[in-house]
Amino acid sequence: MQDFNDKIISVETEEKKGIGFFGAIWHLLSFIGAALTFIRNFIGNAIMVIIIILIVIAYNFASNLTQEVQTVFKGPNQPPVVTEDIDTIYFALNGYIQEAPFAKGKVESLLRELNAGLNGAYSHELIAIEKALDLALKDKKIKTLIFDIQNASGLSMSNVQRLGEKIQKLKAQGKEVVFSALTYSQTNYALASYASKILLDPIGEVGLKGISLSNLYYKGLIDKLELRPYIFRAGHYKSAVEPYIRDNMSDDVKAQYQELANSLWQEYKKELRVRTSLINSEILPSAANYANLLEQYGGDVAAMQHKLKLVDKLIPLDTYLYELYAKNTNKQEARDFSELKNVLSYQDYILLNDQKSSAKNNIYVVYGIGTIMDKAEDTQSFSPDNIIPILNNIQKDKNAKTVIMYLNSPGGTVTAASAIYRKLMQLKANGIEIVVSMNGVAASGAYLISAAADKIYATNTTLTGSIGVFAMALGLDKILNKYGVYQDGVSTNELAVTPIATQLPQSLERIYNLQIQSTYRNFIDTVATARKLDKNNYLEFAEGQVFIASKAKKLGLVDEIGGLNQAIKDAVTTNKLNENNVKVVHCTVNTDENLSVFENIFISHIQAYLPKELSLLILESKKAKVLSNDINQDKVILALDPINAL
Repeated sequence: MQDFNDKIISVETEEKKGIGFFGAIWHLLSFIGAALTFIRNFIGNAIMVIIIILIVIAYNFASNLTQEVQTVFKGPNQPPVVTEDIDTIYFALNGYIQEAPFAKGKVESLLRELNAGLNGAYSHELIAIEKALDLALKDKKIKTLIFDIQNASGLSMSNVQRLGEKIQKLKAQGKEVVFSALTYSQTNYALASYASKILLDPIGEVGLKGISLSNLYYKGLIDKLELRPYIFRAGHYKSAVEPYIRDNMSDDVKAQYQELANSLWQEYKKELRVRTSLINSEILPSAANYANLLEQYGGDVAAMQHKLKLVDKLIPLDTYLYELYAKNTNKQEARDFSELKNVLSYQDYILLNDQKSSAKNNIYVVYGIGTIMDKAEDTQSFSPDNIIPILNNIQKDKNAKTVIMYLNSPGGTVTAASAIYRKLMQLKANGIEIVVSMNGVAASGAYLISAAADKIYATNTTLTGSIGVFAMALGLDKILNKYGVYQDGVSTNELAVTPIATQLPQSLERIYNLQIQSTYRNFIDTVATARKLDKNNYLEFAEGQVFIASKAKKLGLVDEIGGLNQAIKDAVTTNKLNENNVKVVHCTVNTDENLSVFENIFISHIQAYLPKELSLLILESKKAKVLSNDINQDKVILALDPINAL
């Protein structure tokens, strides 16, 4: 009986095993079937979605094409519709005021729009602000110009003088120019000093502090980290390396910096004297006297500065605008600036009055701003891959008369500066006049570029010179050896070894020093030949010394004290041109030249259907890709101005 029962159990077990096996096969087939169904449905739905997107794109493309065709026959887009007479221009300058014009192209335009919308990162073109002022000078209907410069940044004293000249002309015509801010930076206040009326928020202040030139010094930290600085320099005053080999500023450099600071502060105070109420005033008392004076006003900075006549009225901008509305409309209840129908933003004012030039003689302005680098980080970078293509295009223009290099740069790599210098010399050999307009700082590598010029202009606050060379590296051998990392191997020549965990051989140190000295001598020879100076007297104009413009002119490093507008005016005279037949072209990089057909379609149509954040990410990636092409990254020797705090 037991055997029989065992057999029954055995048969049942085999049947269950059979059922389990076939069940597993069935489940597997069911899974595969379901997967195939999902894939089929997914592909079908994806195709349907793509078709819908293509239909939408095609519709929008057709609509835009219709608009473009209409534009061809009807002319360009019309300016804003203005129903009432405009007598006031409003400059809301919140954000960065850029010296160079915006880069051309769809990528850059969309990036600016997205950054403004998502991050509040607004930007303005200095030449656009200047253009609005020029138009207002010719427009008899314009009575008032209002500047809101709260959170405005990017202005240098050279820019202040440039805009200030035009504001003075506007005031001479009887137009009222009003400036307003919660707080004025020192530079922004210099611009406001040209105004007819300066408004200050009752809880704000004018941030007058003086001039400071300083560095941080890292020798103590480098010693504690057991790093080994390798410093190679030519030029006694080439102090950019001092922070790595000293704990404080050397006496010679400190004396030079103090002279520069005093000169800059004197120029700043001279700039404020355009405000008649400050002609006989002490612009900024000593810190102790400032504290005593502020105590008399219970710590109320705005009240104190109003009493000192730094500002004309303590009033928030919105209150002032309400009063302006009430004055113009006799309506006391208005609380919306947009209801001021006689006011137009400066951007719309330009669009309203913009006219195309038919001039046949071209003066080109090419912008070199920031550190001169071998490889561009963005479309505004001062690098050969941004500058040389622009110069190549100018060289092809038979109507090109003058190239003005607008410089505001502390210097940079010798390789990059030399490449731009050589290209300018090519244009010069082709009969194109080369002029340099120095603004802010034009030192070291930027001065090497200036040596190509027929004439050099500098504003009275420009710092220039710094004719010297240095290279620097930090050796890691001491700290690596301390923690058990060593370097060993074989080579056919000591030059082939890259010392990482070993000290730099004396032979290599000697080679690098010889290269630095050679580059320095070439730098001096280039400047001396270009400026007709005695190279044997290089101690006067070189050695890394930095000069304010007036002293640079006495030394022969600068020809004229003046800004960009003076350089343009003189270029017209030098070339014996009719100013009505001259077009000034402000050059910039055009990113659309690197766009594919798909990328053009994306920017024009598809991106409108994506989240703004995703569009921004895609465009930033494209921008980085464009900037990574066609550049040699080898860096040889730095020639950088030492001043990093002005």
